Amino acid sequence: MILARARQTTARSQACGWLAGACVAWGTFAASCAAPADRLEPLLRWQAPSAATLVLQADTKIGGVAAGDLDDFPGDEVVAVAGDGGVWVARWEAGAWRAERIHRLPGEAIGVALLPTTSAQRGFVTVGKQSGDEDAPGPGAATLFTCEGADPTAPEAWRIEPLLQDEALLHGIDAGPEGLALAGYSQLVHWLAPAPGGLQHRVVGHLPGPAKGVAWQGPGRIVVACASGELVRFTRSPQGGEPWAREILWRYPDALARVDTLAQQIAVCSNDGGLYFYRPGWTRDSVVYRSSDRLRGALFLEGPETELGAPWFLATAGYDGRVSLLPRFGAGEAAARHLQVDEQRLHHLAGGQVDYGESPGLVPTLFACGYSGRVLALPFRSTGR
Repeated sequence: MILARARQTTARSQACGWLAGACVAWGTFAASCAAPADRLEPLLRWQAPSAATLVLQADTKIGGVAAGDLDDFPGDEVVAVAGDGGVWVARWEAGAWRAERIHRLPGEAIGVALLPTTSAQRGFVTVGKQSGDEDAPGPGAATLFTCEGADPTAPEAWRIEPLLQDEALLHGIDAGPEGLALAGYSQLVHWLAPAPGGLQHRVVGHLPGPAKGVAWQGPGRIVVACASGELVRFTRSPQGGEPWAREILWRYPDALARVDTLAQQIAVCSNDGGLYFYRPGWTRDSVVYRSSDRLRGALFLEGPETELGAPWFLATAGYDGRVSLLPRFGAGEAAARHLQVDEQRLHHLAGGQVDYGESPGLVPTLFACGYSGRVLALPFRSTGR
C-alpha cells in the first residue's frame, strides 16, 4: 500500500512515500566484499575464484544483480532483474543454488540495490522502465520490494510498491548513508532521503548527459557515470542544506557505464574498454585495466587478500564475457586474474558473502550477469591465515 504521494519536485519526476521502517542508514555497497568484522574473518587470505557456478538461468538478459541478507540465516541472498521485467531471488540451500522468479514488472528492470540489514525492513529497490524495454520511449520507474515472509524466494513473501517515476529510463541506483541515489536518462539525479513517515524525494541536480551508473562517496557526495563521458560528483553543502554543488571530475573519450567508490577513490568503466581510477593527486584518466571490448563492471574489493598477501583491489567484467581481478597497485600485472565465465556479454558485477556450509564460514563471492540470462557466482577460495 502506498502511504502517500510526495510533492512533485519537478515536472519530470514524482515520488511515492516509503514505509518509515525501511529508512536507509548504511554505508555504500561499493565493496560488498568489505563486510563488517562479524561477517568476514579479516585475517584469512583468499585465492581468486577459479570457476563460476550457475545461480540462475532466465530466458532473457539479466541487467542487474546485487547481494544482501534477506532472511534470518547467515550469508547473503542474491537478487537479479531481467529484461522482461522478471525479478529473481536466489539463495544457497542444501549444497546448491535455489532461485525463483518472485515477480514480473511491466517494464524492463535493469538495476537493483539491497536495503540495509540495519533497517527494520528487509528488501530491495529495482530501477528500469515503467513499461516496455529500455530503448522504448516512456517513463522510468523504481519499485520497492519488502520481504514479509520467512522464505525470500517465495513470491507470496513480498509486498511490492511503486517508489519513483521519472521521465525516462532509470538506470543507476545505490544505497548510501543518507538514503537512495538514483539516476538515468532524464539527466536528473534523485535522492530519496529518510524522513519522518518515510522518504522525502529531492532532485539533487542535472547531468550533462544520460546516467548509466551512480554511487555514494560517503555522506553528502554522489558520483555519477554519464553515457556522454563525464564523471560527475555532487556535493552537499557542509550545513546540510540545498543546493548540491556539481563538479565534473573528468571528461572521458567514450561513454561511461559503472562506477564505484572507496573513500576518496573512484573507479569507473567505459565503452572504450578502460577501467579508470581517480583519487585526489592522481592523473584523473589513469587506466588500470584495458579490455578488448566494453566494460560493465567496477567494484572495489576490500578484505580478501591474495595468497601472496597483497590485497585484491578492483574487479571488473565486460562484453568479452570475462571477470578480471586486479591487485593493489605495485603488486604487478602477473598477480591479476582473468576468468572467462560466459560466451555472451556481461552486463553487471556485484559482490557479497555466502554461507556455503563449510569452513571458513562466510565466503566473499562475486556475482556476474548478462545477456545470456545467467547469474554466475564466483567464490573466493581460502588459503588460511
